[in-house]
Amino acid sequence: MDVMAQNTNPFEINSRLEEEDTLSLDVPQLENTSPSSSNPFDITSTPSKPGLNSRQVKPKVTPKSSSKNSSAVFKFVLVIIILTILAFLLTILRSVAAKSFNAFLNSNMLNQLYREQEGRGISPFVLLYLMFLINLGIFLFLSLEVFGYSFSNNKILALLISLACSFGLFIGKHFLLSLVGFIFPVKKEISRYHFLIIIFGIIIGFLLVPFNLLLAFGPESTLEKIVYGFLFSVGLIYVYRYFKAMAIASKFLVFHKFHFLLYICTIEIAPVIIILKIAQGGI
Repeated sequence: MDVMAQNTNPFEINSRLEEEDTLSLDVPQLENTSPSSSNPFDITSTPSKPGLNSRQVKPKVTPKSSSKNSSAVFKFVLVIIILTILAFLLTILRSVAAKSFNAFLNSNMLNQLYREQEGRGISPFVLLYLMFLINLGIFLFLSLEVFGYSFSNNKILALLISLACSFGLFIGKHFLLSLVGFIFPVKKEISRYHFLIIIFGIIIGFLLVPFNLLLAFGPESTLEKIVYGFLFSVGLIYVYRYFKAMAIASKFLVFHKFHFLLYICTIEIAPVIIILKIAQGGI
């Protein structure tokens, strides 16, 4: 009896603990899915929603926008330099510019101006002609950018190459004309044609100034139209110039039509096509 009483003692702690362990094994454990615990002092962090962050992330400046800004600054400085040089030349050569416009419009004034400058040289006109060559190089640089072409990724180098193309085109033309005048007995006519090219170049140089300003700072949607508008205007001026040139060489055109067409294709058209091909392929 004493042994049975010891085995069934209700106040024995070990037996109750063993019973609770067996009960806990039978009941499946449930996962705590509630986001908050029963402890009222337990601080839980809630996930932040996108767009509600108090700290705003500043947008980074992309290389494209920075390159656009640097290009705009480069164009601005370039235009300021050109306008300064042009204002200086017009200040000291105002009468020469006025005479060039009169000679452009009137053939008699052109012949008279040529006779006045024949013995004294044409250096004042050459200064304005150099301004035309610089403006033409800038126009070539800006218009190639409009159509996505460039001589180089470096803008300064691309501008220098554009200026070299402009100077090379017209200086080469004058050299070939002088060579023709040296070989054939047309030296006087070639000299008059030199002067005609210079006068028309000065007029086109003045026309280039507003077009370069529009290409540098105009809206992108109109840039191609600006380029085509200038080319159309220059085309009309060149047609007008060829009529005056034919008046100079009228006695040779009757028997040398083929040579005249050969000159047009070789000296006037071919260099422009070569420059455009070089720009498309890059250097």
